[in-house]
Amino acid sequence: MIISYRHEFTFLHCPKTAGSAINMALAPHLGPLDIMLGSEGERVEVGIRPNLRARMDALRFRSPLSIFAAMSIGSEWPRRVLGLQAKSYASSFGPIVDHPHAEQVQAFDRKAWERHFKFTFVRNSYERMVSSYLFLTRACAETRDPFPTFVAKLIEGASPLRWRHFADSWPVYAIGDRIAVDFVGRYEALGADFKALCDRLDLPYRPLSHINVAPRYDFREFYDASTRKLVHRLCEREIDSFGYRFED
Repeated sequence: MIISYRHEFTFLHCPKTAGSAINMALAPHLGPLDIMLGSEGERVEVGIRPNLRARMDALRFRSPLSIFAAMSIGSEWPRRVLGLQAKSYASSFGPIVDHPHAEQVQAFDRKAWERHFKFTFVRNSYERMVSSYLFLTRACAETRDPFPTFVAKLIEGASPLRWRHFADSWPVYAIGDRIAVDFVGRYEALGADFKALCDRLDLPYRPLSHINVAPRYDFREFYDASTRKLVHRLCEREIDSFGYRFED
């Protein structure tokens, strides 16, 4: 998630829609007071240093750890700063700060929300659910629940909180029954839509890097008839709004 005061845009990050790659493409252009939440590890790995806003957010904890991190003391300071910054926004965006809902971002800074160009990227809900399943259960691939069980637990609220946040993307970019952003890119046309976005933001375009890429698969093979109905019911607003089909 990004709130850029320098370029006057807000990026709302739906899980499993190449959001980390988009974050990394936009990160070098952000200003000292811009907010980026998420992709902490990727930023540290390529040497993108925490900006002034991140250090200020870390200092809000008023602890020796936050002071040392914000003052660049120690080799681990960038990761610590970004971790502390993420924690500092839990009161505004909930425990999953990198995927806040549009209503939460609007309430955080209404003036910026009204002024900014707001955008997100979406993905076929049936495919996105399988991608979430493979990503969230990658550490226990040999013992994980079958996909139908995974979906049922998401809907029943029996999964971990962070997992449940991956279920329905609609609240990330919509408020009530209305899409609340100015531009919706599609994962299925990622390159072209991201280029169009860069043109709109007047930022240089570079092809997106590949981050958190899973092996190729046919998502339809994971479904049975019952699970297909469950996902349609859960993501009906997104499926209907963007014309997604199980066969696509």
